[in-house]
Amino acid sequence: MATICRSHDKKHTRPAGTIAATAALAKGLDKEAAPSWKEAAYDLQLRHAIVSLVDGRFDAAAQAFEQAKQLLPSPSGRGAWGDGKTLPSPSGRGAWGDGKTPPSPSGRGAGGEGVGPAIPTPGPTRPGSDPQPLPPDPRPLPPHPSSLDRLIEASKQHAELIPHELTTRQEKSQTALALGMVYHLLGQYDRAQTFFHLPLFGVTRSPWPAHRSFAGYGLARAVVGGQGSGVGNQKRSGVSPIASPHSRADTARLQSLIPNPQSLCLASLKEYPGGAWRDQTIALLAKVIEDSAEAGFGKSATPPGPKAGGGKDAPKAGRSAGPASSQERDAKADKERLAKLLKAKAEALPYWQEIIGQYPKGPCCEQALYHAGVLRYDLAAAAPEGTSDEMAKDAEATLSRLSKQYPKGPYAGDAYVRQIDFALERTLDLKGATALVEQGLQWAAERGVKVATAPDGTLTAAAVAEAAKAFQEATAAVPLWGQTAERSGADLLADLYNLHLRAAILAYIQEKYDEVAPHLDAAGPARPTDGMEANFDLQKYGLHVLRVCSARKTPAWRVDAIEAAKTDAQKLALKLADTYLHSQRPEKAVAIYKRFLAGDPSLGPSDKAVESYCVMKLALAYSVQKVNYEASIECYKRFLKRDYAGFPWAPTAIMRLAVLEYNATQDPRRSILRYQYVLLKYPNHPEAERALYFLALDALQLRDKALAESTCREYLDRYSRNGWKNSGWRDHVQRLLTEEVPKLQDPGRRKQR
Repeated sequence: MATICRSHDKKHTRPAGTIAATAALAKGLDKEAAPSWKEAAYDLQLRHAIVSLVDGRFDAAAQAFEQAKQLLPSPSGRGAWGDGKTLPSPSGRGAWGDGKTPPSPSGRGAGGEGVGPAIPTPGPTRPGSDPQPLPPDPRPLPPHPSSLDRLIEASKQHAELIPHELTTRQEKSQTALALGMVYHLLGQYDRAQTFFHLPLFGVTRSPWPAHRSFAGYGLARAVVGGQGSGVGNQKRSGVSPIASPHSRADTARLQSLIPNPQSLCLASLKEYPGGAWRDQTIALLAKVIEDSAEAGFGKSATPPGPKAGGGKDAPKAGRSAGPASSQERDAKADKERLAKLLKAKAEALPYWQEIIGQYPKGPCCEQALYHAGVLRYDLAAAAPEGTSDEMAKDAEATLSRLSKQYPKGPYAGDAYVRQIDFALERTLDLKGATALVEQGLQWAAERGVKVATAPDGTLTAAAVAEAAKAFQEATAAVPLWGQTAERSGADLLADLYNLHLRAAILAYIQEKYDEVAPHLDAAGPARPTDGMEANFDLQKYGLHVLRVCSARKTPAWRVDAIEAAKTDAQKLALKLADTYLHSQRPEKAVAIYKRFLAGDPSLGPSDKAVESYCVMKLALAYSVQKVNYEASIECYKRFLKRDYAGFPWAPTAIMRLAVLEYNATQDPRRSILRYQYVLLKYPNHPEAERALYFLALDALQLRDKALAESTCREYLDRYSRNGWKNSGWRDHVQRLLTEEVPKLQDPGRRKQR
């Protein structure tokens, strides 16, 4: 490769360096292979293929790439890919992943390369010498077979490595750009950066703006790709960084630009506005802005909630986990962080809109519609009342256009999910949401893949690989130098999961219970196997709860509360909110309850009964989230007042208040007053049994023998069978009365002592 870029013979139709390199490779390949030569055969074939492809000898390139693929080092040789490197997980970027860490759907690098650590910088200047584009690591991570497959196919189709408009001037720059693109496709981003440097700086700087513009675009992609794959973090093998004859000013400029792909993209757009890669550069710029926002503000400071299956966070005897001021502080900090994140990501919206407006049929329009729709939804959710509805409609229209214009594309599944949520949660359009679910499920059926998970609920590698294949087949063709879809097989499976989940919820709130289980089965196992509870996703456990309720044909909502609602919109909203809360999605439930309390005109006027019910459920959602206990307690306290005390769910609210206050203070004296209040005001309510049982427990904790004994006897007199919700409380109270109460001292003896 050094030979190619050192030499340039204007008398020939191709660089003399290419001819010399080809001859050297052919000479090596013709030799009878010695043991040491066999080990290098893969490297020679790969370089033979690269030289042939750059030189335009496509048949020879295809043959050499195929031979290189067959010679890829086996796991028993120099590592899984050779060179002793570890094979990245199949759950990474693309079909196999070019990075060591799989990026999230919302934090994926521009063009699918990810974001991450630093990149190499230029080495010392050697005046009078030619540029030497040697990689910082002489033995980089070999490409995966999928990368070679793409180059094999490109060679067979005689695909252009760079846009045609760049192939008419200065052949040496063309060679550098083509080599940069080949190494980028192979995932060797350090080498790609080296070749994209050349047309930009020093004595190799191209005089043509188009070459410099494309080099800036390619360098930005390589920088992002190198960050995502960890190439910049590989150990060096004693080889100096890139040595080039840059001037001091050029070196400073290069160092200022390289760490910032955003600056590279802006410079590329300014250098040559009319290039065929302009929309690709704008898309890359927008994605870099979003990824930078995620890198700066995307990590939550709020600790994760407790896992399903118990442990030290599990409630004991019906009492939920207690409040923690640190969690409330984290919740406030998290809210501020999310606001900063949204503000930073919103800077990308004008660029996505530019692509939609100027390149409506271009290869980046689908990606732009998706990102613009998602950003508009996020901005609508954070907007003040009065402006959010209009912004949400714009978002819905954008994603609707995406689904219609690209019905089989990789973004359609998530677009359907977001449109369903808009129809169901914001406009309460049950008919529209049902139609969108049907369209989404049809889209899912056409993909021909299924969600398959391990016992702990994680996706299997086979399912991800199958989904990635389906994505690749459905993705529109892009130029070899363009950016491929940023979504992966795991994203497709997530879309299937979310579509089936919403289909199940729609069936459940319409009380079509028999239709719920098939959709939950298609979404993946909703219940962890034995031994896996500690690591199982709490929201997935919520699906198990939903499945049990549908099997028993029991609703997640109170029937008397639904009957108190005045309009169909109110009934649907309450059912939906309660279902979300029951299936461990409290944040969605909170949004709906707040709409009632804010007097949302789309719901119509509601009376005190519905208002009080929403206050109680909002308090429960706050406590389930474990970040806003004070607000939860204040909501429950409203049921101690006359205007809320007469509703049938008031005793439940007061009992929850007692439990929260106890867990906050571990002082039973306050909770005892709440239990006695329930027994006095609502002696015949089902909650009276729980109040009596907890009163007995608190009396024992206070070592009040008289209160404990009288409470236990009253409980046994009132409830002749097993206790509240078949919990076996009667047997427990009987043991307390015969074994624990006698151990307590009489009040008189305590005073004497």
